Amino acid sequence: MTSREAQITEQVPSKRARMPTGSMGSLGGPGSIGGSRSSDKLETRLGQLLCCAVCLDLPHSAIYQCSNGHLMCAGCFTHLLADARLRDESPATCPNCRTIISRELCSRNLAVEKAVCELPAECQFCAQQLPRSEIAQHESRLCDERKVSCDYAKIGCQWLGPFHELERHRGACAHPNKSGREVMAALQRMEDKEAQKLRTSASLFELLSLEKLIFS
Repeated sequence: MTSREAQITEQVPSKRARMPTGSMGSLGGPGSIGGSRSSDKLETRLGQLLCCAVCLDLPHSAIYQCSNGHLMCAGCFTHLLADARLRDESPATCPNCRTIISRELCSRNLAVEKAVCELPAECQFCAQQLPRSEIAQHESRLCDERKVSCDYAKIGCQWLGPFHELERHRGACAHPNKSGREVMAALQRMEDKEAQKLRTSASLFELLSLEKLIFS
């Protein structure tokens, strides 16, 4: 081999090693096929896209959007408008793009609201997966593991347990057989407890009264 041929051979680049399967893809982007996100469930990725831009949680009611499409739940949207008025920072702005937001400029996104209602949610009592539109009724009325009180809670029974154990508790509850004196004593204790709660609430309202607030 001549010196000229050896020089040309050295200049030819070596073949690039093939990227192993399961890597981030040829472009290295997070959305590439084979990336780490491919293992996430579709509903998980949708939930991350449709969450509120302020609290980062999936909205439970109305969903508003700014003129650039950023989503806000009804609670955060109202809070942003009220906070701007309290701070005299009128008008309020979107936390993502800083565009002006108001009741007139923002609109509800009904498509996102319907999509969020169909996303699965887990029952806090039985861990069953249900659409978000059905989870409230399931947890309050249908779930056998939901927490319920005794039928005689108003006269002092403090039992609290899963719904499927309520019938057994009814047969063993002693409150239906208590005398009037015992029931009156239980009612008095409950009344004293409620009075204490009212006094605590009144103290908090007094501390938070507008006349005593000092703005720095």
